[in-house]
Amino acid sequence: MKEDITFFADDMSANKELWLKWELKPYMQKAWITFLYDNFQKEWQPLTLEVYGKERHLDWHPTICMEIARSKYPDRKWGISYCEQKDMNNACRDNF
Repeated sequence: MKEDITFFADDMSANKELWLKWELKPYMQKAWITFLYDNFQKEWQPLTLEVYGKERHLDWHPTICMEIARSKYPDRKWGISYCEQKDMNNACRDNF
């Protein structure tokens, strides 16, 4: 049975609630972001979201992470990935 997940890219509080629901599920990989004009696919930063006043490194979920990255970095070109693909210098998803 598929989950019905609705995203609100312009509403960070909705993204936080969605992420909190997702975080309750065990998942081993973390999400990473790389920026097109800043050593793309070679330099990575943790994709984070402030939850209850603390920055948290997001667990990888391709759709949720895309929406959160779009909300946090609307004017930049970037790619996101999980640990294994990051280690191979490969952005799994991007916004360009």
